Amino acid sequence: MANNGSDYHIINSKYNNIALRYLLGFPSCIISAVALLLNAWLIERTKSIKISKRYQKLALIFVIYGFLEGLLVSKADYFPANIINKELFIHYFVFTPLLVKAFVGFIIYYLLMKVIDTFSWEQEEKLSRLEKHRIATMERRKLGREIHDSIIQELFATGLKIEYLMHTQEGQAKEVLGQIKEDLNNTITKIRNFISSSSLDKIEFEDLNNNLEQMVQRFNENQSIKIELESTISPYQIGYLTPEKSTQIYYVIQEALTNIIKHSDAEFAHVLLEARYDYLEIIITDNGKGISPDKLNPKKQLGLSSMKERAENAGGALTIEKLARGTRIKVKIPWEELKNEEKNQGIDS
Repeated sequence: MANNGSDYHIINSKYNNIALRYLLGFPSCIISAVALLLNAWLIERTKSIKISKRYQKLALIFVIYGFLEGLLVSKADYFPANIINKELFIHYFVFTPLLVKAFVGFIIYYLLMKVIDTFSWEQEEKLSRLEKHRIATMERRKLGREIHDSIIQELFATGLKIEYLMHTQEGQAKEVLGQIKEDLNNTITKIRNFISSSSLDKIEFEDLNNNLEQMVQRFNENQSIKIELESTISPYQIGYLTPEKSTQIYYVIQEALTNIIKHSDAEFAHVLLEARYDYLEIIITDNGKGISPDKLNPKKQLGLSSMKERAENAGGALTIEKLARGTRIKVKIPWEELKNEEKNQGIDS
C-alpha cells in the first residue's frame, strides 16, 4: 500500500476487482431489488397477490446475492474489506461463499422461470377470452339466422294474407286490416334491428386502440377540427375490459367527438386513454367555446344522457367540466376483476 502513484492499480490488480465489485456488483443487485419491489407493489394493487409475492421473493434473493457478490471480497487493508470479507465468512461458516452463491443463483433461476410462467398464463388467458368471444359471436349470429328464417318469414306471410284480405273488404274492416298490417311491418322492422344489433361484433379490448384510430382518421378526413388520439394502453396491460365495456367506451368517445364537431367551434380536440392501476381513464378535451351551464344537465341533452348511460353500463362514471377555453370530458372505467381463485389456479398450473 506504500505506492500511491499512477501505477498503483496496475501493480495491485486485485484491488481493481474489489473496487469493481463494490461499485458495480452490490449497487446493481440493490437497484434490481428495488425495481422488483416497486413492480411487486404495482402488481399487488391489481390484486395479483401471488405474482406480487414472487417479485418480492426475487427482490430479497437479489439483495442476498448482492451481499455475497458485492461485499464478500478478498481481505484488504481498507474499509470495508478489512472487516467484511470472504475469509471472515469461511472462518465462521467453514464453507466457501461460492457454494452459497451457487445456491442463490439456482433460486434466482427458479423464481425467474416462475415469473416467465406468469406471462405465459396471461397470454393463455387472453386466448381463452378470445375463444369465448368467438363462440358467443357465432351463437348470436346463429340466433339471428333462426329468427330471420322462421319468425320474420311467418310474419311476412301473415302480412301478405292481410294485404289480400284488404282487397276484398270494405269500410272499417279494411281500415282495421291496414292497421294490423302496419303493426306487423313495425314488428318486423324491430326484429330486424334487434338481429342487426345482436349480430354486431363487439370490440375486443385489445382492438380498442385500432378501432379508435380508424374513427379519428375518418373524422379528420371529413371535417376541419384537428383531432388527436393518444393512448398509454400497452399490449401487456394487466388490466382487462370485456368486449361489452370496450364497445361502450368506443361509442362514448364517438358521441363526444360528434358533439365537439357539431357544437364547439373548436380548432383542436384531444383524446387520451390512460391505463391507471385500478381503472382506465379517458379524457377528451377541446379548445372551443365550452359547454354552457344549462347544457351540463344530461337529462336535458340526449347526447350527454347517452354518454353518461354508456359509461354507467360499463361500470364507470362520466364527468363534464367547462374550461376557460373549451370543455373537458372524463370517463373512468374500472378494470374487470378476475376471481382470485381462477387467477391462482392459472398461475399454479
